[in-house]
Amino acid sequence: METQMFCRQCEQTAQGSGCTMHGVCGKDPVTATLQDLLIYAMKGIAVYGNMARELGIKDKDTDLFLKEGLFTTVTNVDFDPERLKQFLARAYEIKEKIKGLFLREYKKKYGKDFAARLPASADWKPANSIEGLVDQGKQVGVLSWPATDEDSRSLQELLLLGLKGMAAYADHAAVLGLEDEEVNAYFHKGLAKLAEDNLSVEEALALNMEFGKVNFKCLELLDKANTEYFGNPSPTRVKLGLKKGPAIIVTGHDLLDLEMLLKQTEGEGINIYTHGEMLPAHGYPGLNKYKHLAGHFGTAWQNQQKEFDGVPAAFLFTTNCIQKPRDSYKARVFTTVVVAFFIIVACAATLHKNGVVINEARDAAISLKPFAGAFASELFAFGLFIASIFSATILPLATAFYVCEAFGFEAGINKKLKEAPQFYALFTSIMVIAVIIILIPNAPLIAI
Repeated sequence: METQMFCRQCEQTAQGSGCTMHGVCGKDPVTATLQDLLIYAMKGIAVYGNMARELGIKDKDTDLFLKEGLFTTVTNVDFDPERLKQFLARAYEIKEKIKGLFLREYKKKYGKDFAARLPASADWKPANSIEGLVDQGKQVGVLSWPATDEDSRSLQELLLLGLKGMAAYADHAAVLGLEDEEVNAYFHKGLAKLAEDNLSVEEALALNMEFGKVNFKCLELLDKANTEYFGNPSPTRVKLGLKKGPAIIVTGHDLLDLEMLLKQTEGEGINIYTHGEMLPAHGYPGLNKYKHLAGHFGTAWQNQQKEFDGVPAAFLFTTNCIQKPRDSYKARVFTTVVVAFFIIVACAATLHKNGVVINEARDAAISLKPFAGAFASELFAFGLFIASIFSATILPLATAFYVCEAFGFEAGINKKLKEAPQFYALFTSIMVIAVIIILIPNAPLIAI
């Protein structure tokens, strides 16, 4: 079987080992390969960053990039190849910056140029196209690691996954204004050690034990950031479910995003509800002081598709908790990008002022009319037409991919019919069945 990718980021990987043709989460081979390359690029940055720290040189841009870069490779955070291309270009700029700072300080201290041999990642330079970057990524993924000892490789993988998790904690703390030198330094040390590729079991085990202590400190840092900003949490009664009135449901982990939304909607008659991992927000005084933080809806993030289906509310996703939205509510899904954040508040405010409740995309178009003018409906209609085209192709393709992945069959539109007969048979069957159902006269399609 030809391996197009090998993503082992999460515990839901196909067959319990890794997704090799298409991610269970929706990640495609190009994205997976670019994320592998980004990790490789950050190892090169860390090589210079770690040596620079030994000379007393620190750079905030470099520290921040390692945290954001590692966070970017976590499940369901960034599946956009173009954005990953930008990240990789930025990675090279950061590496050259910290490299220059280190080389100048080294020569200043020792009176000579630095001449030691470094890992190959320290000399990496990005290709100019996504195709070229993918070719580079294929050469540096986990399957290309020279480490042959399974225990050593497993311990190195454990450290890498740990660094990704700590990057998420550190990034959330940094957003609230707190950083820690020991935590920042270990991103450089850990990635620099992983760049060596030849760690013994004893060395890798020691690094993981050291990481555990630093990660615990990072958790303390995030707790301090949250409590200093929002106050000390305490046990709080939380109402479950929704009540009548305009509503926005917030899911994810970012408390600051929630606070921004609460401030924007205060006094507008809009009820704000938490979902999933956002439940602890109700315990913080700085958040539960808002009277329109009305309660908690639903259960864990992985149940969102079933729970959000048919709910007349807008949905705000923060950090990395989003799943592919169903058609019944995708027109009301927003993320905490700057423009999207404005749209969600504007839509909710318009709903309240005009007495419109969103049950379908048509209602959203009507609610936008005071802002977008007479062309709001046409704008939404065009957007829905494009979304329908995507859905009609992507959903059957994704389903065929996942089923074939689960059973170990070849899959992919780049395969010939003889190479992947099960994939094409399943894809065609899904399309035919869907067409038949649509053409049934007076069929209750919404109920179906």
